[in-house]
This record gives sequence, structure tokens and C-alpha cells, in this order.
Amino acid sequence: MFIKNSYNLICIKNSRYWLFFFTSKPNIHSHFLGINSMFRFYETTLLEQFVEDLYKKHGVLTPQQLNTEELSRRLNVWVYYSELGSEAVEIKSGLGSINIYKNQSRVRQWIDFLHELCHILRHSGDQRIMPEQYTKAQESEADNFVLYAAMPISMISQLRLPVRKNDAIHFLASIFNVPLYLAKRRLEQIQHRLCQGMLLTETVAQVEDK
Repeated sequence: MFIKNSYNLICIKNSRYWLFFFTSKPNIHSHFLGINSMFRFYETTLLEQFVEDLYKKHGVLTPQQLNTEELSRRLNVWVYYSELGSEAVEIKSGLGSINIYKNQSRVRQWIDFLHELCHILRHSGDQRIMPEQYTKAQESEADNFVLYAAMPISMISQLRLPVRKNDAIHFLASIFNVPLYLAKRRLEQIQHRLCQGMLLTETVAQVEDK
């Protein structure tokens, strides 16, 4: 992907690098800009903003607070570990219970917790008797919730991400204690949103100039 706009900003997406260049004057070497300088182009989705507002309301502000014990305490969710499959149950409004399959890694337990937390916070009904399309929709939203809740954009934007994509993936996985595949998916999602935001900003600017 290649974008050049009226800000003299060039966005190039490839498989290994974040490439953002700023050319302030003709015939002068470009200055490299890290991804952090681009977050002003990022637009959150409604689900993502729900997570951001939830964390702000309950004082979840740093990556160190992103763990099952801390989040369940702040959100008043009971958590149990057993040999049964991970599952969420809403006991009553404002109080939920999550069973987490104990015979798996702590990282996998954390991902399961966030997935089931989405069901408690945003869904209702018994999936065992729901039409398949409703179940799929809920599961899809829960998967996206995991991305936003495990690696909130408000926290990522405060970090200094490595320039190389592979290094950035490992960096996010380490900071937020998530699997590499999830860090990769989040990073590519952010990259896509940034380029979209840049393109939209440029399009609006061109329309306003006419």
C-alpha cells in the first residue's frame, strides 16, 4: 500500500517494516517517523471505544493491570478454575461468573477470560439454544473484544514501538503478555486503520479545497 498526502506524508506497508516518511521540502532527504506519530489518524470502532470507556471508568490504565485477577476484581466478576471448558454465566445484572479451563497456560487462560468477559458484558441468552447466526455473531464480537481488551489502543499509543514489524510484534506480546499470533493480528489491524485514517484525512482535505 502506498499513500502520499498533502501533509507530505508517505505511508508504505510491507511485510517487514512500518514505513512512514515525511518530506518537508523538495530535494531534501526524508525523515523517518515511527508509528507513534501516526496515532492521530487512528479511529476506534464502537466496540473498541466500549473497552476504552470501561477501562477508564474502572481505573485500568497500565499493562501491568491487565491480568485476570486484577480485572475480575475491578469488574466484580467471580472467576473459577476447573477441568470444565471455559464458560461465562451472568448471575444477575452487574455480577457474572467465569469458569476457566485450568489445564492450559496462564496466557491462554487470560485470553479465555477476556473472551468470556465479553459475553458477560455485552451478550445475553443461552448459546446452546440460540440460532447459529446469533451464536456466530457473539463469538465474532468476543474475539474482537479480546484484541481491544488485551492490547488497548490508549496504552499502545503511549509506547515506543520498534520500527521493524517482527520486533514490534514480539514487543507487544511481551508487554501485554499475549501470544505472538494475537500481537501480530493487533499490529496489522492498527497499521490498516492508520493507513485508512490517513487516506480519509487526505480525501476530506481534497474535497474541502475544491
